[in-house]
Amino acid sequence: MSKIISALKIVSVWFLIILAMGVISEIILHNISYPGKSTIYYIHHEVFGTWRKPNQKAVKIGDCYEVDEILVNSYGMRGAEPDNSKKIKIGIFGDSMTEGIQVNEKDHFVTRLNETNDSIDFLNFATSSTTTTYHLLNLKYHHQIFDFDKAMVFFFPANDIQENSIELQMQFNGKRYYYPSYKKDDNRGFELDYNYRPTSWKYAVRDVLRKSLVFQKLYTIQAAMQKAKASSKPANGDKPNALPVANMVYGKKLTPAVQEAYEITDFTILQIKSYCETNNIELEFVLVPSVGDLLSKEEIGLYYKNMLDLVDREKPYRYYKSFLEENEIPVIDLFQLSRERIREQNMEYPYFSYECDGHFAVAGHDLIFDTLKSIGY
Repeated sequence: MSKIISALKIVSVWFLIILAMGVISEIILHNISYPGKSTIYYIHHEVFGTWRKPNQKAVKIGDCYEVDEILVNSYGMRGAEPDNSKKIKIGIFGDSMTEGIQVNEKDHFVTRLNETNDSIDFLNFATSSTTTTYHLLNLKYHHQIFDFDKAMVFFFPANDIQENSIELQMQFNGKRYYYPSYKKDDNRGFELDYNYRPTSWKYAVRDVLRKSLVFQKLYTIQAAMQKAKASSKPANGDKPNALPVANMVYGKKLTPAVQEAYEITDFTILQIKSYCETNNIELEFVLVPSVGDLLSKEEIGLYYKNMLDLVDREKPYRYYKSFLEENEIPVIDLFQLSRERIREQNMEYPYFSYECDGHFAVAGHDLIFDTLKSIGY
């Protein structure tokens, strides 16, 4: 009995030591700057999945940038509160490229549009790691609150096609994202799958832990290792010439999973169009390029020399530019506008992004702001 009591005492002492170290580490991390620090806090919305906790002011620090002002309003949107004096409401939908937590509030194109337009209220619903399925559900939900006059969907082919597939989410990330996704039903159509939801107790634990910067640091390391392992794995098995998962949507030949991802993307785009037509919402898509999409032919040969015969970097862009036009959905083509600015200003890689991060830097937000202002926004 005495041995059991002694063992319990030892365990208790070590528990208290670890707890004290955790508290001290948490305090230190909250008061210092370090690459990878992010204090923006995401929650789960029952209708459309991942969302920002309302009423936040957050920071984000990358290896080559530091953002000290990320505002989240009382609705959970990135940016300031809606302006009720502006009667025209335009909803902005997109993924992390449009959420834009890699720039300060004053530099974000949505903030600048609101500051320079007296009649239109631009509302930023864009959320990291989301795609057209999410935008559809987000649009439907928030339209009931804000009665949009227009919806602008910022479509990022580099991720948005792939992330519409549950199978490809699993291959690329090792897990599903926290929002519903479409899958094929028994009638050769599509149905929403809500099975991404964790059990209530698991989500409660995760919710508490995500508030901890210590846990965030450990999770970031673990997730990076998991993602690197998953995304480097050949998509077609162990064939030496198979494409990594991250490049599958650019493949000259598509696997069944990627083909299905394209089909789901087509379906959700048409669902967005249908909803907007039914509810008298004007719709416009913005085609958003990645850094890799803007490479010259010579640079593509250099960066993709080991898989040059397998990839077609223009494929998703060509397909969806044509798809949107054929379905009479207005398009703003940032691919072409980006290339024009690169030529005009003799810009060098990584063009509109950071050396350490493929998301838009201030130069990217300048491009979008200038483009939208030039066409009357």
